[in-house]
Amino acid sequence: MFNSPSTSNTCNWKLKVQPGSTSTLVVDENSIIAGSLSGAGTLYYNVPASTNSLSADLSAYAGTINVTTDADGGSFVLFNTKGYKDMKVNLNNLVKMIYRTTSNITLPVGDLTGAVNSILGAGGTAACTIRWEVGARNANSTFNGKITNDQFSGTGAVAAIRKVGTGIWTLTNANTFSGGTNVFEGVLMVNNTTGSGLGSGHVNVHADGILSGKGSVSGPVMINEGGILAPGSGNGTFTVNNNVTILRGAILSVEIDKTTLKNDLLAVTGTLNMAGKLKVDWLNNSVPAAGDVFQIVTGTVVGMPSEIIPAIPGADLEWDLTEFAAGKLKIKTATGITKLESNSAIFPVPFRDKLNIRLDQQIEALEVSIFSLTGSELFRNTYHNESNIVIETEHLSKGIYMLYLKGNNESFSRKIVKE
Repeated sequence: MFNSPSTSNTCNWKLKVQPGSTSTLVVDENSIIAGSLSGAGTLYYNVPASTNSLSADLSAYAGTINVTTDADGGSFVLFNTKGYKDMKVNLNNLVKMIYRTTSNITLPVGDLTGAVNSILGAGGTAACTIRWEVGARNANSTFNGKITNDQFSGTGAVAAIRKVGTGIWTLTNANTFSGGTNVFEGVLMVNNTTGSGLGSGHVNVHADGILSGKGSVSGPVMINEGGILAPGSGNGTFTVNNNVTILRGAILSVEIDKTTLKNDLLAVTGTLNMAGKLKVDWLNNSVPAAGDVFQIVTGTVVGMPSEIIPAIPGADLEWDLTEFAAGKLKIKTATGITKLESNSAIFPVPFRDKLNIRLDQQIEALEVSIFSLTGSELFRNTYHNESNIVIETEHLSKGIYMLYLKGNNESFSRKIVKE
């Protein structure tokens, strides 16, 4: 493209990049690229300055835009409300991606990757919130650049992040945006080593969303019902320099590896408000034992898990939450016979395709679970006001399992055998 910085040029083109092909467009320093872009190939888009705007309709483009610039850097200025849901954007070093106008808008980007010296900013010329919705292509990818509140001109704009799609999107830099983060789907992996991986705003994880990583964040974190906070991602520490709230129905998920004597850790400088579930996964065939103690949280802890998954750590063992206020998860030998156990009959022994549970009296809500000896949950159901329960067990292979019953504020486990 002819470069004429002293004049403004508008190009109304219908561009198409065929699948599997590669094209290059070097834009004028003072121009507007209008029209449309379609196809599914790779377009190398060179921005030599900050005065070019891409206003073309890219809603039909399912390929990749690889944005490059020169040694002075350049801005990839987007200006179309239809968004970029089906395409991937890769920002090379010294490229800044922003929106052109002042608008409270959500802009979908199918996938976003970037080099360490690239920037995803906000945009506009005055106060507004630019929400970048990343992940609709369901890809696993990494953005190594910075996310900031940079704008086209003026002051007052903020950037915000919405994670969607089933993929894992990893952030590795110290980010300074302040518009907040919402995780709706998939995994947002925060692996920064300095600063805050999610800027200074609030962080909300919704149903079907997972917040994970070995980095740190500075804003308050809230895990809503159906959402998961999984610190560490393979025995590591996730730091929140603020408060964490895990609401009822949400999950705090930790991995424990007794072979290396390591486990995931949630480090909170504020307060962990715990009302949700605690999920434990054992790595490398770790075998839990009575007396085990795992520090899974540091900081002030208020509240207790509503339940632990799996319900029992192993045969003849049970969880011990007596020191959960100190962030410790303990294991002890299962206690003696409870009233619930003495009033329950489990037959036949051994069983085949059906397992029967008979109670001397009805229980308003009886939770029944079956686990493998390694702690994997194979069956779970809640029965209301029933005294004769029949469980279909055709899906279970022959072997030894753990049956867990919980009701009337009591619980017990029993080893069962299928032949």
